[in-house]
Amino acid sequence: MPLRGQFKRSVLQTLYRQAVANVTGPSGNLLLDALNAFQDATSNGPLSGRIVIASTGAGRSVTFATPQIWQSMTPEDLYEFSGELIEIYNDAVAALGGTPTDAQIYAAMLASDRLATITSVQKDWSTLKYPTRF
Repeated sequence: MPLRGQFKRSVLQTLYRQAVANVTGPSGNLLLDALNAFQDATSNGPLSGRIVIASTGAGRSVTFATPQIWQSMTPEDLYEFSGELIEIYNDAVAALGGTPTDAQIYAAMLASDRLATITSVQKDWSTLKYPTRF
């Protein structure tokens, strides 16, 4: 399920506020530390597998927990999103060059097209070749 741009920007804003509120970080890059902590926290679901709530022996039946009604995304979606944020961070640092501040990186990340909501999709038929046409 594609995530809405507003959701992506809101998560980034929350992580940035937490990074600014933090006085020191392990690497000295507070925004990167916050992004890495977010990815570490979201890795528990996809890396541990699904939650078993019931199983039987001879019947070979296993029942897995279903997401709650308020959970609109799977743990895998959230984990992929955390990786996407780190990719956007790395691209922003590379685009800015030198030693940019967290505020400059944050502004560049917010300006990224990858944090925009996809409102429409169209098919590209430009490379389609018909066998009877030249």
